[in-house]
Amino acid sequence: MTATFADFRKVGLNDRDQIRQYLFRYQSMSCEQNYCNMFNWSPEYRYHWLIADDRLLVRLDGEQVLMFPCGKFMPPEQLRRWSDLLREQGWSGEIYDVPPEYLAYYPDYRRYFTATSDADTWDYIYVTEKLYTLAGPKLRKKRNHLAHFEREFPHWLVLPLNDDTVGEFEQFVAGYYGDIRPEHLPEDDYTALENGLEFYAYTGLEGLALHNSDRVVAIALFSRQSDDTYTVHFEKFDRTIPGASQMINHQTAAHLRSRCRYLNREQDMGLPGLRRAKHSYDPEFMLQDYRLMPRD
Repeated sequence: MTATFADFRKVGLNDRDQIRQYLFRYQSMSCEQNYCNMFNWSPEYRYHWLIADDRLLVRLDGEQVLMFPCGKFMPPEQLRRWSDLLREQGWSGEIYDVPPEYLAYYPDYRRYFTATSDADTWDYIYVTEKLYTLAGPKLRKKRNHLAHFEREFPHWLVLPLNDDTVGEFEQFVAGYYGDIRPEHLPEDDYTALENGLEFYAYTGLEGLALHNSDRVVAIALFSRQSDDTYTVHFEKFDRTIPGASQMINHQTAAHLRSRCRYLNREQDMGLPGLRRAKHSYDPEFMLQDYRLMPRD
């Protein structure tokens, strides 16, 4: 290990191709290992990166943690040296988004780290085709919501995100957050969404807007995660329009069903309402992750 803390540089637009080269090479399903997420959330978490020993390393200055390196699994003693590098800066040395396969492959990690896992940060993985067909009794209510929306708005349509429509996306976002009381405004979420829309053409972000023939009532933004997976980064909808949530979810699956087998709909962050909503779509599995803390 010859790199230093100072060798990391801020994630920017010019870094897209090199970062994605490593991410796509190793095909992680984790939404953390996604260039669009890194770029869009950089104002909040201040992502920095470097390539060392043919691995992509990403640190989050806002959280003072290191993302699990993207590349060939690093032996625990080597991973500990990176952890110690962070500790020299006054950080905890924590490494996050560690796959369970790593812990199984290197059981001697216990000599260097303690591992913990929190369901709040597990990703929800769905089969795209199942989100499109909504077959079976578990998803009957979803089908009913779709039917209600179509009855209420028979001339609804879906708009793709492009230079002609991005203004409608931005107008919807401004109204969506404008209706939230200031003390409940998720500033980090708003900034990341604005960032995503402003630079979508450069980052590879894609999107759909649901139009009820009068105005946009829901949007979804997503990007390719791996060869067989897309990640849905944002999904916002007008809560006064019954069925808008279910319809934008369904149309996202319809749009992507020929392009990916799985949809990663990210985490619930421990929010009870969000957890219920994500579980109500019957995920195929939860993508578990761990955090490693260095032993003294």
